[in-house]
Amino acid sequence: MTLPVLKVAVIGHTNTGKTSLLRTLTRNVSFGDVSSRPATTRVVEASTLFIDDAPAVELIDTPGLESSTELHDHLDALRRSRGSDWTDAILFFLDDPREHGEFPQEAKALRQVIDCDVALYVIDARDRVLGKHRDELDILGRCARPICHVIGDYNKYGGIDSTPSFQLMARRDDVDERMRTFYARPPHPVFVRVPGVPRRSNSPAYASEFAVSPGDIENLLAFIQTLKNWRRR
Repeated sequence: MTLPVLKVAVIGHTNTGKTSLLRTLTRNVSFGDVSSRPATTRVVEASTLFIDDAPAVELIDTPGLESSTELHDHLDALRRSRGSDWTDAILFFLDDPREHGEFPQEAKALRQVIDCDVALYVIDARDRVLGKHRDELDILGRCARPICHVIGDYNKYGGIDSTPSFQLMARRDDVDERMRTFYARPPHPVFVRVPGVPRRSNSPAYASEFAVSPGDIENLLAFIQTLKNWRRR
């Protein structure tokens, strides 16, 4: 029996790491555009995951939500003027291009949510919870689709020293040697690049590649030393 392909819309505020998440899930570092600039994704892109050579999940990258509070107010006014419920107002907004006005990116994103089976709402945990986030969740909840929350691959406590793996590493007697050679230890050679050091693996990167300099490593070691000094007090 062939199961239907599960369509998943990846949605969230602009610059929260939606495309980076999709690069990780698809193991394709070329998927979409990733930048520190907000609103990098302007078009809808999709990638399909296969199980036993059969399509199983279609992941859809969407433009970031930029004006969620203003859109929430617009949809609320539309709902009141039509005397309808929220879902009807959202569908009316999507079906009438004249209503898109200042919200073309939001319209593209919400269309994918409506057309999909489930939405992944990506959160950058470094952000404080603001009104715009509540408005986004309220709008998405009115789309009558299941919403799953995904915390971005950022440390939710706000510092590298809060991660359990870093704390364990910092306590090792050989931390200096391990930190200075970490880029040569699996799995790092696949996606870590050090300027002036030959690439140590020809395997395709399954996560976004990044570069680290010897100076960066020394700075990390200096930071670890401050943690050790703090623990002694």
